[in-house]
Amino acid sequence: MAVTNLDHLGESAARAIRRRAARLLSRPVVTAFHSLYYEEGLQTWLNTWWLGHRVLKNPLDLWIYQEILHELKPDQIVETGTATVHA
Repeated sequence: MAVTNLDHLGESAARAIRRRAARLLSRPVVTAFHSLYYEEGLQTWLNTWWLGHRVLKNPLDLWIYQEILHELKPDQIVETGTATVHA
């Protein structure tokens, strides 16, 4: 797995994150989850909805987003790079 967009971090922090990501992805359970989730799209990621709109996101990520939004309570949210207008 390539971990990108770590330019804002120091060299050692970026290396540590890449090592951690590589260790996590080498675990059989994580690999199995990713395979199941993304290969069974009609039952999983292609069937994920939020506020009446289909979103092509992992529900676990949506849960984290919700927690961040609840804690930070931002005035505005801007998402870029979406697959659909409503993502």
